[in-house]
Amino acid sequence: DINRAFGIDGDHGFFRELAIRPGTHKVCVYSISVDEAGIADGANRLIRCLTVTITDTSFPRGTLDWATRSGDDVTVSGWAYDLDSQTSPVDIEITVDGALKKTISADGARADINKILMVNGDHGFKQTFSVTAGSHQVCAYTVDVNPNGSNGSAKQLLGCNNL
Repeated sequence: DINRAFGIDGDHGFFRELAIRPGTHKVCVYSISVDEAGIADGANRLIRCLTVTITDTSFPRGTLDWATRSGDDVTVSGWAYDLDSQTSPVDIEITVDGALKKTISADGARADINKILMVNGDHGFKQTFSVTAGSHQVCAYTVDVNPNGSNGSAKQLLGCNNL
């Protein structure tokens, strides 16, 4: 749509998930202006600010930071945590082409997430597994954790990569 509107080619969109503590926050997006040599020139411009409210009774949240492939091996990495059980690890379901490949736990150290969310605990995950030859879609989902610590039936998509 951007290419059509401006008669240009290239990639001009963006998508980014952020770790945010419960509460009401002002989230702003700025463009980063660069000169012809690709060096930031300090003329950054505000694109838009929004006020968002995160409740403390929401699904587990997190993101699939990346999924990469080397031959027949795929490595996924990301983080997840549940506001109902902030120090307990969240189970992550990894799917390949829509079929469950494996269930892992977001129980790895992620000091960056602890600092942002002001929580303790281990919320990261990283896993390597094999796939067959050809292209595949790899997705990660959280498994909802009930307030009593048991797994619920709801799942939330953290992200997908086509490899």
